[in-house]
Amino acid sequence: GVDAYPATMAQVGMAVEADGDPERGLYTIVSSFRIRDQRPVDAAALTGAVAELTARHDVLRTSVELTGYSVPMQLVHRNATVPVQVFTDGADASRVAGFAAAERAAGLALGAAPLLRVAAHQDDGAWWLTLTISHLIVGGWDFNSLLADLVTGYRRRLTGDGTSSL
Repeated sequence: GVDAYPATMAQVGMAVEADGDPERGLYTIVSSFRIRDQRPVDAAALTGAVAELTARHDVLRTSVELTGYSVPMQLVHRNATVPVQVFTDGADASRVAGFAAAERAAGLALGAAPLLRVAAHQDDGAWWLTLTISHLIVGGWDFNSLLADLVTGYRRRLTGDGTSSL
């Protein structure tokens, strides 16, 4: 690891509650966004943007350990590879909602970084970006910032200038 911090009481409470009922996907945030784009989703650009984001933000390389230390800890790892899935066989809101439900049910293993998964589903004239992330490492405003940073990094990889926006 690179660094370690005591987990906050809120993190410990969420982790204990999530571990007590893993099938419910407690504190697993799954959000899908329809990205309007006439180009098909570019798997290499998305994977590269996710890797860049993960390298830049310690929180995306963090795991939470409730035992094994004198107090529960957040461990920042030097490297973590965020799983990125790209589905090019077509999707609509209903299919993406089903995928999101399965992601929530799968949950995240808090003791293993990263506490994030990314998926993209190709749609007609757009694609869906789905982020599965633990609330233990990111909240509302942080989530919006990470999402904007990811989409900007993706567009920059496609256009070379990073000026595109949602």
